[in-house]
Amino acid sequence: MIESVNPDGTVTVVNPWGADANYPDGGGHRMDIPVDELHMHFDQAWTTPASDRWGEEAA
Repeated sequence: MIESVNPDGTVTVVNPWGADANYPDGGGHRMDIPVDELHMHFDQAWTTPASDRWGEEAA
């Protein structure tokens, strides 16, 4: 997922599921890439409206 667009022109992308916690830097599921690289690897993006129910436990 796209986490943020940064002032330096990069985009922070995140794999929210990750493989596990065994990344060498402790957070390898998050990285900053240039926007042109984003366009090279991703062809679509979707957004979800914010919800005041996020974080609630399922019934």
